[in-house]
This record gives sequence, C-alpha cells and structure tokens, in this order.
Amino acid sequence: MTLHETKTPRETPRTAYGACHPDPSLMRKIEWARRTSHSRRLYLISSLMRKSALRVIGSGSVDYDFRGMKVRFRPNGNTAEKRALLNPARFDATELAFIEANLPVGGVFLDIGANVGLYSLVAAKTSGPQGRILAFEANPPVMARLAFNVTSNPPDETGLATIDLIGKAVTGENGPVTFAPPTGNLGEGRVLDEGETQDGSFTVEGVRLEDCLATFGIIHTDIMKIDIEGHELQALEPFLTKAPASQHPTFMIVERGSEEHWQPLAALFRTAGYEPHKSCHMNEIWQKTG
Repeated sequence: MTLHETKTPRETPRTAYGACHPDPSLMRKIEWARRTSHSRRLYLISSLMRKSALRVIGSGSVDYDFRGMKVRFRPNGNTAEKRALLNPARFDATELAFIEANLPVGGVFLDIGANVGLYSLVAAKTSGPQGRILAFEANPPVMARLAFNVTSNPPDETGLATIDLIGKAVTGENGPVTFAPPTGNLGEGRVLDEGETQDGSFTVEGVRLEDCLATFGIIHTDIMKIDIEGHELQALEPFLTKAPASQHPTFMIVERGSEEHWQPLAALFRTAGYEPHKSCHMNEIWQKTG
C-alpha cells in the first residue's frame, strides 16, 4: 500500500487486525445474520440477528473475514460496513461478482469514493500482484479505516495487488474544494457545489482524474467504480471528453441516483461511447463500445 496526500492517522500495533475478533456469542449472531440474509422466508430471523449483533458491537469494531481478506468493520454509522458484515445480500453482490469475472489478472481498477476499501480489496485479489488499484477517498475518518484494511492485507503475504490510496476528491479541476461530512451514514460525505454551504464542512484537495492517472503512468483502465454522492458528472465530464480515450475504462460501475442527477450522466456516457451493460440493485454497469 502507498498512501498519497493524506495526513490520516494510522492504527497502532496494539490494535492490529485480530484484536477485535468477535467472541463466540457475537460470532454466532453474525453468522446467523449472514446465512439468512438471502432468504425471504428467514427475513425476520436475519433482521433480529442483525439488530442483536449491532447492539453488542455498539460503537466498537469487529475483525471479520471478507471474501478471504481481513477487514475491520465498524457497522454502526456506516451502511456499507453494516451490509457487508451482516447483510451481504444487500451489499453489491452482483457488482463484486462482476469484478471477479471481468477484471483481468494484472488489470487496472479505479475505486472513486472507496469508502473502507471493500471494492478495492476484491479488485486487488482478482487482479493479483501485477494489478494496479487506485483508491480515492477524500474523507479523512473514512480514509483511516480504508488504510487499516489495506495494511491488514499486505501484498507480499496475500498475493493481492498493491493498492495506492489517494486522499483527494476527484473533481473537474485541480485545487481545493469544500467537502461536507455526512450526518448519519459515514459513507455519504460529498463535495459541495460552488456556492453551497453546510455546517461542519472543510477543505480537501481536488484532482482531475486524467492528471492523477498520468502521474501514476496509467494509460489503460479496465474497470472503474465511482460513488461520490452526486458529484459524478462534475468529476467525469472532463475525463470522458478531454482525456485520451485509451485511459477510459472498459467498464464503469456507477451509482444511479435521482433522475435529475442520472439523466445528464447517462447522456455523457453515451456521448463517450458507452452503452448500458447491466442494472444492479443500486448501480448501473456501462461498457465502452465505441
């Protein structure tokens, strides 16, 4: 792992992965919640187990295997962590399976709005030691969790690709932007539009995607996942209209927001030579055909 442009504190050795392993009682609740999450018939049991596990965990952490990788989950307050730990049926199973099936060995994956790194880890495992993974996360508290999870899976021990962590927001122009912290779900921090204000907002560094790829020497991208809470159009328009076509990803996994947000974004994709490939629960997968 290489960490770029962030002053996020690291976990101390005494809190290394394994220090928060669940006791047998909590482990049973987690396993029951996970096993029943895919069953409509067992929804009530799954819901009860999730609620019981969340009460036990409280504001604490749980170290748990995620698709063969070491992840520290803090599920209360971050929807992605809660679903990935306790309700895998609702955590992007189709998208993750798509990455595993379509990201080639040695492939390049961009995770824009990486949250705690679950997509990045799956991509790193799939692409292997020759792969390139760039994970962008602008919110420092989330970056701290992301960095811990990546550090807990060192490439020389796991065979995963190296994940480069970039503590910047992908934007239309290089330079400072205003970032608003989330109010309930830690993964919903966002870059504010020009002139917009919100209590508690702070300044982060913004970077054009094409400039960042050039810095890393990346001339081709296989898959990009982007989830930046409504800022996708501003981030991707200069990249898809001005950057070399060779940098454009073969596939894009994009969160589908409101129609007001989605329609201009879909129009941009079509203009750039993309067509819809697959619809998922909350995301759309687009493929470059032109």
